[in-house]
Amino acid sequence: ARSLVFGRSPDFTKGLHECVRALEAASIPIAQPNNTKATLGHVIGEVRNNATKYAADRPATVELFVSLTDSLWLLQSPHRHGSPVERTPPPLTREETESAFWLTVTLSTWCERGHVRRV
Repeated sequence: ARSLVFGRSPDFTKGLHECVRALEAASIPIAQPNNTKATLGHVIGEVRNNATKYAADRPATVELFVSLTDSLWLLQSPHRHGSPVERTPPPLTREETESAFWLTVTLSTWCERGHVRRV
């Protein structure tokens, strides 16, 4: 994701896609460990709907994890699916994609270090 976002020839759509994949790799084992078809959307729904089954250490909170993860998911949504009406989503900006990258680093770190976990 880093080279797609910050490289000499950035591709912001692919970079954002790789950010989502990285966060999926970090969060699916926590929220959807037995779902082989899980996506970040599944993680968001699981944690949001079962927040009492999860815990977080400072600076993370379960609510903050869901909110920030959802913002990343929503940013990439228009770039992910086709539409019956031919509409091209607005191009992602450098600022949006760089923010998504750093958000992914933070959220993935929270997952990988156990700051967000199932209890």
